[in-house]
Amino acid sequence: MDETRVGRAVGAAVALYGSLVCNALAGPVPPSNTGNFVVTSARGSAMTVYDRDGRWIDRLRSDELSAPSGVVIGHDGRVFIANEATQEVLAFEGDECVQVFSDPQLLSPQGLAMIGDTLWVCSSGNDRLLGFGLDGSLRAVASGGGLRSPRSVTADWGSLYVTTPGSQFIYRFDGGGRFIKRFTGGGLLAPGGITRSAGNRLYVSDPRRSKVLIFSTGGDELDEIAHRDLAGAGPLAFDDRGHLFVATPGSILELNRQGERVRRITAGRMSADGGIAFAATPYADVDDDGAVTVIDFSIAAANWGRCSGQCEGDVNRSGAVDLDDLFILIRRID
Repeated sequence: MDETRVGRAVGAAVALYGSLVCNALAGPVPPSNTGNFVVTSARGSAMTVYDRDGRWIDRLRSDELSAPSGVVIGHDGRVFIANEATQEVLAFEGDECVQVFSDPQLLSPQGLAMIGDTLWVCSSGNDRLLGFGLDGSLRAVASGGGLRSPRSVTADWGSLYVTTPGSQFIYRFDGGGRFIKRFTGGGLLAPGGITRSAGNRLYVSDPRRSKVLIFSTGGDELDEIAHRDLAGAGPLAFDDRGHLFVATPGSILELNRQGERVRRITAGRMSADGGIAFAATPYADVDDDGAVTVIDFSIAAANWGRCSGQCEGDVNRSGAVDLDDLFILIRRID
């Protein structure tokens, strides 16, 4: 992009920002996505729902659920659950199973993640990940790099990051399933789970040493969170306040942005050995610098309109950079 176009984009972004901020309270500003979260329990064959303050709301025990593991909530609100015992992924709307994803290559499904409209599933039984379209069709397969028995996966705009308890490495694949690299650090031995923050950092639980290790998406070791309550840490996920929720044996530990303990959640016959997920949160931090600033608005303005696949500025992943994206940016401006 040349300097003239950048200048125009920044000018347009500033103008749009000023205009929209003045009128935001009168318009349909989307509510925050921080709210209920779900926890799956393989041993209990159930899904438990909590509110943002950790209060138990409901417990779903469906006839279809059998040894549920990974879970992710789609942008349409559907809850996708890896059902290990039946070698399937189930999609729920409320307490009703509305769709089943299956394929002969899908063996012992575990962690789940989404890139755009592709649902990626860790197929632990045959050392790969499968990418499904939301119509149930198999789109892509990711394997290689020495990956064995993948257990947990997270994603950004165009990459998958995968861990397995049998390896100290984090494996990176592109959005089409091609292996890119693997990396490790911080004495990581057997990761229990992985998630990505809006600030472009990877958080990896280290259950043997009661830690969460922090990496850049490029593989650099950045920091760690050490806490005795992180013993046995497994799946983990962020809400849109930047609070980290970590599944530990019999509880969920909530940590604030500074890595300090907020609360331990134990209600609802907790058995957090499957997965944990919040409603899909738009990544308003477009340039991944850890803050929402005018630069994010300028990127959105420069990519205004329809886009093929994912593009910078399409923070709600609708396939277009439009007013909805700008409203989300406004709500999250730093």
